[in-house]
Amino acid sequence: MAEMYHLIKFLQYICIEIIRNMKRPLWMIGLCIALSRLAFAQSATLLPTASEFNNDSADESAFAVKATMSNVTPGKYSAAIRAFNSGTNSSAMAIWAINMGSGMGIRVSSEQGLGISTSSYEGVGLYAESQKESAAHFATSLSDNVNDAVIIDSKGLGSGLSISVKNTLSTNPALWSYTVGTGAGAIIKNANADGKGAGLIAGKDKPFTQAFSLDAHADLEVRHPIENSTGMTGLRIMNTGVNKQNWTFYTTNNLGYLNLYCNGTLRGNFNPNTGAYTATSDFRLKTAIKDYDNTLDRVLKMQVKSYQLFKSDKTEIGLVAQETLKLFPEVVYDNMNDKGEQFYTMDYSRIGVVAIKAIQEQQSIITQQQQALQQHEEAIAILKNEISELKKALGK
Repeated sequence: MAEMYHLIKFLQYICIEIIRNMKRPLWMIGLCIALSRLAFAQSATLLPTASEFNNDSADESAFAVKATMSNVTPGKYSAAIRAFNSGTNSSAMAIWAINMGSGMGIRVSSEQGLGISTSSYEGVGLYAESQKESAAHFATSLSDNVNDAVIIDSKGLGSGLSISVKNTLSTNPALWSYTVGTGAGAIIKNANADGKGAGLIAGKDKPFTQAFSLDAHADLEVRHPIENSTGMTGLRIMNTGVNKQNWTFYTTNNLGYLNLYCNGTLRGNFNPNTGAYTATSDFRLKTAIKDYDNTLDRVLKMQVKSYQLFKSDKTEIGLVAQETLKLFPEVVYDNMNDKGEQFYTMDYSRIGVVAIKAIQEQQSIITQQQQALQQHEEAIAILKNEISELKKALGK
């Protein structure tokens, strides 16, 4: 290797001297240059380092290698630097950059096109590693740039993005996403045309079996602040149809109730002590309030049935919505799913209210009957007393 290096230097020296003195014919100059290039090419094949550039400058804009494409309309696949590794194993790399300081190994910027494009047939397309700082940092510098900072497009069978934190002492999340704008911190969507696959799967390999903790040990946890506007904080489930129908689950800070909001309106909550669900019933939340009459005769017509629901072998007892609709339409709800299928549901909790009203009407009837009976008993007592007095008068 050393001999080849000295040969290159010797040929270069001869060519320089010939050109300087111009005492030899021009064909000798061409020969020297050709031999020099040939030797250099052979050295590139034999030497492990074909070309090496070193810059020891401390200047802010210093560089070891600079490549510029000056054509304002370059070709489709043209590049300022193109590196190709024709090896058949994963031991070698096309580009290897090391920074021993606290800066960056490679910095790439672009005003319009891609900053960097990498591809690999078998190995890793791009590998970044850092011992102290971030392994990779992607940023868009212009505030009006509407393009994504990073685009991951996978056409293979693997994941589009795989993130793992392998330090067991780390308390940081595998993925941290946030925004200071009005957009969402993250949007995860499945665009499969036939609807297969999940939009989001959150889970753990093993459950947390120790004592209850406020630390994030659940499979899926949603943390929300104390709200100042109803129905806009918590876990929302929204239908993406034109009506945007939605429900929001919110945990109160003072007593721990689980409030349920439908389209921003409170509909009920779960009690933290008993687990009982209660619907909103405050006088201040109601309108068109009036007495409800004539219940008992309709209650007596209600038909209690036994039945089994589809795909269930459990025998149950209850009412049939179509029959109850004729008697108490207030407790029957007419529904339609997004397929256009119509079906009825019943609010069985209101049946208890109907029963209360029926008992009140029945009790009123019983009270009236008791009063009438008491009047009859009093009248009979008076008649008995008069008969007794009459018998005395007759001397009997």
